[in-house]
Amino acid sequence: VLHDKMHNSAWRLRQNTTNFLLGLPAILIEAHIDSCSFLVSNLTQDGYVNVIPQGGIDKKVVQGQSFYIYNKDGKRFRAICPKDPIHIDTKEQRDRIDEISSMTLDCGCSSLTELKEVTGIDVGDIVVYANDYFEYDFGVKGKYIVSQNLDDKAGVMCVYDLAKRISKEFTSQLTDKYDIIFAVTGSEETGTRGAVQLAQELRCNYVISIDCTFANNRSFAKYGNINTGKGAVINFSPASNREFSRDLQDAARRNCVSHQLQATPPYGTNI
Repeated sequence: VLHDKMHNSAWRLRQNTTNFLLGLPAILIEAHIDSCSFLVSNLTQDGYVNVIPQGGIDKKVVQGQSFYIYNKDGKRFRAICPKDPIHIDTKEQRDRIDEISSMTLDCGCSSLTELKEVTGIDVGDIVVYANDYFEYDFGVKGKYIVSQNLDDKAGVMCVYDLAKRISKEFTSQLTDKYDIIFAVTGSEETGTRGAVQLAQELRCNYVISIDCTFANNRSFAKYGNINTGKGAVINFSPASNREFSRDLQDAARRNCVSHQLQATPPYGTNI
């Protein structure tokens, strides 16, 4: 088991240490465990909090949301990002989308002194959406999952389930041929820095990165004709190995596994 300063965790599936020492080809199966968030960047004299985004956050959906701010002791405080009512906005204000750095979060404090003394919030503290909504049977047929941070809770669950199933059903068949490693990685949303660190530490021959992608049920098929409910997506990218992606496609065909194909630019996940 490996834990490092980038918040990566990895564990090997093997029957004994002999298999590891034989120099078998190493396969890493990973998903990222971090999510987009914010950092406190400034505290105003009026007791408000300014933030900057950590990861790809859409500024159009920040105002009107509620948040949790975690101080250095791990204690959390609820905050809101207020917005003026639309009927008092000018036309220019209605059409304008503010930058996140110019928005303010309100913790219910009336001064900087109260904000610091009551909450202990300071520059550098973590801010996350206060959205605990989860539904595993969403829709008229109950076949969808709706939740915050499915990117990449869904991938982490797949890694966990795959590790559990392989360890119970296929251990001897696979560990005699491969050194199989499972991992969850940090800092994917801020530049895949966790995966870079883990790659240096493990030096694997093959990597299967499990992440979310874009379904185009109601939009233009920018990266491929991807639809929910029609199977896993195999990715082709300048950053990934095309032959390995074809091998995954062939394996899916042989085993009658529903799958879809997409082509993406060389960024966006830990590939």
